[in-house]
Amino acid sequence: MSSSRQKSSSEMLRTLARGARREQTPAEKLLWEMLRDHRCGGLHFRRQKVMGPFRPDFCCREIHLAIEVDGSIHKEKDVQRRDADRQQILEQEFGICFLRLTNEDVLQRPQQTLVHILQATQEEPASAVSDGLSSPLSRLRGRGRAKRGGGGPLKP
Repeated sequence: MSSSRQKSSSEMLRTLARGARREQTPAEKLLWEMLRDHRCGGLHFRRQKVMGPFRPDFCCREIHLAIEVDGSIHKEKDVQRRDADRQQILEQEFGICFLRLTNEDVLQRPQQTLVHILQATQEEPASAVSDGLSSPLSRLRGRGRAKRGGGGPLKP
């Protein structure tokens, strides 16, 4: 096949992103309903936004936040290592901060998940941690350099 017929890697990523938007997991569908149309604190979230060679599940460019909804496969060591490498690149190259959620949190505790996201976007990290929630942002509306987000289990 000639190079003119081959898709560029960015075109391939955009095609994969479109497919992922059409074939969301149940947790992603539910979270998208909570985030879309500025429903989460008036913020504009996008699904599967291509960023370099990656495409986070959801992102808000306004506050440099990516949200990943992780299934059980993300508990495996090699997947965790790959996720950490990917997250580090996006943080360093794109200034993106992460909030990791589990499928279970989103599906079983949707309101708490939404509160967790809102708190992560509006609170200083120290107060978020003292409340038992980890914040991916210390840089929101001029608050300094972003730190890596947690995304541990939500409180019941």
